[in-house]
Amino acid sequence: TLYVIEEHSDDHIAYTSSGWWRIAKEIQEAWAPNYWIYDPAQTIDGYAEKLKFVLNDWSKQNARRRQPKVMPAKNAVRPGISTVQEFLHYSGYKGDRIESSTYCPPHLFIVEGKDGPRKCFYLRHMFPKYQWKRLRGAGDDSEPEEVPVKVSDHELDAARYILHTLFGHIRGHSSKRTEQGGGW
Repeated sequence: TLYVIEEHSDDHIAYTSSGWWRIAKEIQEAWAPNYWIYDPAQTIDGYAEKLKFVLNDWSKQNARRRQPKVMPAKNAVRPGISTVQEFLHYSGYKGDRIESSTYCPPHLFIVEGKDGPRKCFYLRHMFPKYQWKRLRGAGDDSEPEEVPVKVSDHELDAARYILHTLFGHIRGHSSKRTEQGGGW
């Protein structure tokens, strides 16, 4: 079970010691995550190395705490979305009742808090807005392909990166989307 307890999302924060690197230290101090997973398409020069340096510096200042592992995300879109779907999925329903022997609650919870946008406002509101687009076949008799619409989905990408990188290999997901319409 995973709980999303805090979010930081702002395109206007600089990658400086008073910007994102300060926030990284604050998150590490408050929650001590074991892993930091970053977008493999990150275009900031030396991003991963700088993040490792900042967290190593934090680790030295807090000698009793170990340094977290910093690694690139597995960026496979469809398998990653399937992993997120599984973390959100209720299983074990039969008609309008739950079969207690097969019931499996969702494993991802997004905490709602009082502290403004840091308390997952964007992530909570992006899930129902996620959309798919149908692409026409390439002139053959194949079914139209559905692809995710890549607009305002940074928080959802972050959730996908974390879940699929850490758990995609142990979950029984397929690469085929199970929901129709918007959302995950």
